Amino acid sequence: MAQSLRRADGRTRRALYPALYDELFRRVPDHPQLARRADAEERQRRVRGQLGPLASLLYPELRFLELGAGDCALSCEVAQRVARVYAVDVSQHITEPGRALGNLRLIIANACELPLAPQSVDLVYSDQVIEHLHPEDAEGALRETHRVLAPGGRCVCVTPPRITGPHDISKYFSRVATGFHLKEYTGTELHRMFRKAGFSRIGFMIPNDNGSRLVSVATYRLVETGLSALPFGTRVLWSERGALSRFFPIRIVAEV
Repeated sequence: MAQSLRRADGRTRRALYPALYDELFRRVPDHPQLARRADAEERQRRVRGQLGPLASLLYPELRFLELGAGDCALSCEVAQRVARVYAVDVSQHITEPGRALGNLRLIIANACELPLAPQSVDLVYSDQVIEHLHPEDAEGALRETHRVLAPGGRCVCVTPPRITGPHDISKYFSRVATGFHLKEYTGTELHRMFRKAGFSRIGFMIPNDNGSRLVSVATYRLVETGLSALPFGTRVLWSERGALSRFFPIRIVAEV
């Protein structure tokens, strides 16, 4: 299924994304996203982990957009703190229609074609999404994100690091992502893509005991370069449980 996305042209991929992800969730009933949806405790643990670094960016008048909202657990939590929430996902199978209540609007769409007006959002958040897009669509999704963000708005993009990957099922038989992670990135590559899409003031969010702090692109590049020089097993250990674990997964923050 992933290979069909890799080989398809842009127009064909628009139809393939929802069809293939719906098929994936039907054929793999124990998929982690489905399992998490059924486990209330695990859902809350994940939401707490996502909210921690985001807390300082939320305020009552905020218009929030989550790309790849899945079961909408995070969007529902954020909706209690902000004015408006748009929860976008490509698959109807993973979402919960009952979530479209109050100030939360559920939208089934792909990230390259958002049915929203220009400058209608203040904060866009995506967690484990960009690696699932065809590289050509990833660039288009960033341009579309830039379009819907208001001046001064921000995009927070969380994604697994290529230097310790792959992070999809292909990790069991390859050193390059070949499953539904169509491409995994380094922070340096993402910085270049965000710049090309028109974003400015790009940095990297590092969680700490007080929420999060931002580090410069130069600092993050230095960490990646140093980590890349280590044996693969050491890289994984340091990025997951070692001194550098706060730098991973990649959490890039870019402003319009």
